[in-house]
Amino acid sequence: MARVQAGRRLLGSVDRLVAPSQHVVTLLEREGVPPGRISHVPYGVPRGEPGRRDRSGRRPLVLGYIGSIKRHKGLDELCQAVHDLPARLRVRLEIHGDPERDAAYGHYLRHRTANEPRIRFMGPFEPRELPDVLRRLDLLLVPSTWPETGPQVALEALAGGVPVLASRIGGLEEVVRPGVHGFLVPPGDPDELGAELRRVAEEPGVLDRLRWRPDEIPDEAACAERMDEAYRRCVGR
Repeated sequence: MARVQAGRRLLGSVDRLVAPSQHVVTLLEREGVPPGRISHVPYGVPRGEPGRRDRSGRRPLVLGYIGSIKRHKGLDELCQAVHDLPARLRVRLEIHGDPERDAAYGHYLRHRTANEPRIRFMGPFEPRELPDVLRRLDLLLVPSTWPETGPQVALEALAGGVPVLASRIGGLEEVVRPGVHGFLVPPGDPDELGAELRRVAEEPGVLDRLRWRPDEIPDEAACAERMDEAYRRCVGR
């Protein structure tokens, strides 16, 4: 309780708060922050060009997870969903992240999936390598079980033309438009997640029908201007 009270005092002491999603704006308003003191500035990301992907069935469908190897990221549910897919489906899940950041959970997850050849732990990578990692993927998965505030990895994938299958929770609902950018499923439900993965694997045309909309992805320069405006409003310029 003392921590919550300290947090509220801190929120009340600042002149302006910057929120990366409308979800965070709503949370701040619930804590009593006046709406006029909040600036909504989404994360801006570079816009890439969508790569050409061979979905003729000659290679496995490559699914990817990029981020922290943490339980609240929904990796238990994701691995279960992939494991439950029919063996005949040619699917590969690549998990990009450092399993040593949470060594106990990383060990547990690798042990749990040791007998599942369709799941591979790729380890961490340098930020400059992100475009190359994304070009390997047919679909990015963001199966978080907690409300993401500003899901940057989803934005980066969409900016590079990679569709996203994400949990219907928090800021992810603002980023992924079902049928346009990708798909949304209930958080923490491996059965629903698996059903969507199976549909994508069995019907390659599902991904091809998605429409790449780079104009809907927050641009770095535009977001920098909005951040600059927030600063200027704060100092009265």
